Amino acid sequence: MQPIYRLVHLGLGDRVILLLRRHWFTFFKKMLKFLLLVGVGIGIYYGLITIFGEIFLGSAGFVLLTMILTLYGLFIWLVLFHDWVDHYLDLWIVTDKEIIDVKQLGLFHRRVSKQPLERVQDVTAESKGFAQTFLHYGDVYIQTAGAKEKFVFKKIPYPYRVADKINDLVRHKLRTSK
Repeated sequence: MQPIYRLVHLGLGDRVILLLRRHWFTFFKKMLKFLLLVGVGIGIYYGLITIFGEIFLGSAGFVLLTMILTLYGLFIWLVLFHDWVDHYLDLWIVTDKEIIDVKQLGLFHRRVSKQPLERVQDVTAESKGFAQTFLHYGDVYIQTAGAKEKFVFKKIPYPYRVADKINDLVRHKLRTSK
């Protein structure tokens, strides 16, 4: 099986320098929300059975309650799956010639933007808040001279190292193109 970045058609001789995804903590926060919603569903189920047990046990009310909570569970699983697909398939690729932004907009909708390194004008890294500073993740903003003026690498690990690496690649590319 080919790596996921092979789905993006790289030019002949392009060498992948950086393959970036969002930091694991961004998906971990979504997992905590998922677990909280599961706990709420289970709590509602047992709360209703405990308080209104004589209504729900052995009747159509029990079937209805079970069906509603099952649909609730399926819905939150679907939301978790969508979040995982978005987290896993959003990626940024920096090659020795260009920057590629792969944005997964839905289950069957993907947008790929590319800019040559020669068009990069400014690279800015930013970490804000306690979690981003402590866990070393943040955003990298890349200002280009193209149709899409700014690439944003959102919540990636070690944004300052990534910004330095891109700046080094741009300087090297500009030196070798003269």
